[in-house]
Amino acid sequence: MPKEPLKLSASGCIKSLIIGSKHFDFRENEYAGPKWYGEWDGSKHKIVLSGSVMHFEGGEGPISFSIDYALLSDRLVITAAIANHGRTPFIPVKAGLKLGLDTYMQSRPEWNQKLFPTLLRCEKTHFWGYAMSPEGAILGIGSPEPVASWSLDYNRAGDSPDSDWGHRVYTLNLDLMNSLPLPARHPQDLGELAAGETKSWAITLIPVSDLADIKPVLAKVCSAPMLDADRYILAEGESTNIRVYCDDPVNLQITGPDGESVKFDTGNFTVPERAGEYTLTAASDSGKISQARLYVRHPWSWYLKQARVAAVEKPQKASCCCESWYGHFSSFLALRHFADHELDAQAEANFRTILPLMFDTQSGVPTLLPDRIQNTCTMISMLADLYQAKGNIADLELAAKLADWIITHQHKDGSYKGQNGGHYTCVIYAAKSIIELALIEKELTVDNSDWEYKYKRHMASAKAAVDNLQRLGDNIGTEGEATFEDGMISCSALQLALFALLQDDKSCRDKYTKAALDLLSRHRCLEQSIVPDARMTGCTLRFWEAQYDVLIDQNMITSPHGWSSWKTYATWYLYLLNGSEDLLRQTMETLGACVQMIDSDSGELRWAFVVDPYIRASVWDQDDDNPGSGARRERVIGEQYVDMISGWWKAPPDTVTGGYWDQGGCCDNDVHEHFKCLEEVALTSAYVIERKDGSFGAWNCRVERAGDKIYVYPYEDIVDSVHVNLKKSHLVDVHFSDGVTSMNAAGMQWIRS
Repeated sequence: MPKEPLKLSASGCIKSLIIGSKHFDFRENEYAGPKWYGEWDGSKHKIVLSGSVMHFEGGEGPISFSIDYALLSDRLVITAAIANHGRTPFIPVKAGLKLGLDTYMQSRPEWNQKLFPTLLRCEKTHFWGYAMSPEGAILGIGSPEPVASWSLDYNRAGDSPDSDWGHRVYTLNLDLMNSLPLPARHPQDLGELAAGETKSWAITLIPVSDLADIKPVLAKVCSAPMLDADRYILAEGESTNIRVYCDDPVNLQITGPDGESVKFDTGNFTVPERAGEYTLTAASDSGKISQARLYVRHPWSWYLKQARVAAVEKPQKASCCCESWYGHFSSFLALRHFADHELDAQAEANFRTILPLMFDTQSGVPTLLPDRIQNTCTMISMLADLYQAKGNIADLELAAKLADWIITHQHKDGSYKGQNGGHYTCVIYAAKSIIELALIEKELTVDNSDWEYKYKRHMASAKAAVDNLQRLGDNIGTEGEATFEDGMISCSALQLALFALLQDDKSCRDKYTKAALDLLSRHRCLEQSIVPDARMTGCTLRFWEAQYDVLIDQNMITSPHGWSSWKTYATWYLYLLNGSEDLLRQTMETLGACVQMIDSDSGELRWAFVVDPYIRASVWDQDDDNPGSGARRERVIGEQYVDMISGWWKAPPDTVTGGYWDQGGCCDNDVHEHFKCLEEVALTSAYVIERKDGSFGAWNCRVERAGDKIYVYPYEDIVDSVHVNLKKSHLVDVHFSDGVTSMNAAGMQWIRS
């Protein structure tokens, strides 16, 4: 017998939902829904409804609640209503629907069918978003009525209220009413229900076949404009193509960092020559309003230089977590390209002080929590960067000894084993760190059998680790509570793709490339693929780091977080392998979002961007009465950048601190992964791609064409390599700072100064 398409409990919660051929799981415990819930009169409430067929209702005191269902051929419409029958206003902290969609990614292979709440977005006049599974199923969510806010039910590890914050999400909530403060883009008038007033919302759940279809489909569901752009991150004077999905006529305007607004039309739009944020507003004739954000970036070099300043001003500290000293990547990479005697000397002095507190520099053995092997792998990468910047062979020799020690923690299956024997290849890319070392060792192998032995030994170890990743697919395992985790997947994909780039044999290259592409395809449910916001575009969704990095006691989505850049490496390596313009666009969009951790005006480095619109949290803040000490303060965090605490929460000199305990213990310097990635991907490189229609796309350079000849003008003098991806042969002139390089080019290749 065919299954019942919509099965409801006695209280009106969905037990089973089938729309067309798509089945969607809903929860059956305390997180079941849809059901009304909220917080008012100093306590939390879950409203029990009753009814029959498709109508359910109930109430508390003078407030009544109802839910109605209408199942159509291609969608489910849930109408939620709240009425105030009393004589005084109803003013909740929040009141809304616990949707009940099962988003709990606990184990493989079940998590492949679970829908993650990938994008939830409130606009002034409507709400839209979607949930997506690793297998690619998409459920669009839309309301033509304004929704005040949204929230997620984060779990705690072990489901204990006293345990550490977990790595899973039970379900999502549409907070139809919510107190202020809320992000400015949200409706600001849904915090109160007047006496005698009724409000209702029609919430549509609709399967969508592809990411590209979400905005057009939900534009119709919401009867509202949806903004889209081919680039949200631009250099000064560059252009982007603006599209609007809407059945009604739309008026468009853009507001720049100076607060001035101008009107514009859809199509090609050239941004002003001033760095900063630009807000696009689309207003339809029917009164619906949507917003998007563009970002005009500074030159790439500006961000690395500012990151180096921050690495000194927010000191790196000896700690059992490498995230506490990750800023030395920015210091050493900036040293390599932009020497600054004072800053470089301060950074190296700090590094030479903290290094022996964590590692035996003679034997090359970690002495501080050695089983946390990502610390040792990170130090291998860092020493390799310092060697390339200063040429001290002792630094490279220590890196090689540390790599030898890591190999002692390599299992016979190829995986690197960490704490409690856990799989640690994808906890801060252990294999990539060893490859970074090995590639430098390879340069020293000429007439040097010792370095040749080290190179072969270390590269063989990395190969065994990558082969293990290729065999495992998404069945990897990672640090902390098991889930389908953004870092685990992106970290595996980047290492597979990097290793593929090193292969001369096509069959080997294709094997690793396919494995990386498969993982990255599954990873799309954990990415901001279509968000119309330059602050988040392309970034990954991570939600359990605030407690460790900045000591905030609440889970919240951070996008970007430092580990978002792992996805940037993956898309970049894969672009160099297959030439897909979408992968190059993703690389540059995500990188552009990540570097905004440095404020465009002040140059101040922040920790992460928080996506959740309303999080009440206990924040670890500087105690004004005791400088250098911290105090707990209750704050609301919502869709904003969160500052680092390392600038004031400092460890005592010459001591070791905890990763997120003891004086100075915190992990917010993981933000420097963005600048390590920037240096590898874009600082010294520009990109040109020829499309089927003969037009050109360019990143970090300007392109002109005269017949079959192409002229390339890099934006910065530091650019010494241009990657071209051409449909046919062209004579290419690249105007580097040290002269013009001319060559006949076809297909994909690098042109270097």
